[in-house]
Amino acid sequence: MEKKIAVLESLKVAHHKEAIRSKFHLESMQADKESTLNTINKLTLDETAYRSQLQFDREGAKANFVLLNDASSADPEIIGKYLINFLQHVSRGMKQVGYYAP
Repeated sequence: MEKKIAVLESLKVAHHKEAIRSKFHLESMQADKESTLNTINKLTLDETAYRSQLQFDREGAKANFVLLNDASSADPEIIGKYLINFLQHVSRGMKQVGYYAP
């Protein structure tokens, strides 16, 4: 009889551990879901703003110029060089603090 009680108590402890682990896992997944929904909402707002400003030329190609605050021109080549330089600068800084490792 004592063996059966010991087994049942062991099962009870295992059940409580699993219930607590499952609770924390659920809370973690709910937080991830909330974060993902916030990101989706922000992206949806960005897409709506983008589409409201989007213009097309006669052939149906996008006619909007990309304008960056720090870039000196709307020329795609200059903007491309600016973005490459920006990425290299940011990646160097991120490597120094241990966040970026392509």
